[in-house]
Amino acid sequence: MVVTLTNLASYVWGIGADETSINIETFTAKATGAKKLVVNRQDAIVGRTDSRFTKTYSIKGYISGSAGALTAVIGTFITVANDIALGGIAAGLGVFLDDVQLDRTASDLGRISYNMSSYPNIPSSSPQTIT
Repeated sequence: MVVTLTNLASYVWGIGADETSINIETFTAKATGAKKLVVNRQDAIVGRTDSRFTKTYSIKGYISGSAGALTAVIGTFITVANDIALGGIAAGLGVFLDDVQLDRTASDLGRISYNMSSYPNIPSSSPQTIT
């Protein structure tokens, strides 16, 4: 599909790439962390700490093959074609498959949805052993 963006130089249209065996309908990325508020004796907030940063992904779409998330093992690294830097957390880190769901009905194409997470101190080169 051809789309012309007029006077929208910095805007982004659609999803950059399909994932392996997935025709993506929605792609969501979110960066979060744990925060702790520091209060004084009058219960006024005087400071804040942020730590335990996490980036999560959620992907939903039509099944168009038989590889990628369809064959991945929960808790192992999975490649994310649309991996991005967000909230100070770099792209290219190890991305764990957290869960995957397959939906099929009599009157529609098969669909898949899955969630993933990555952490700033776990690179994609980290060794993983499945026992």
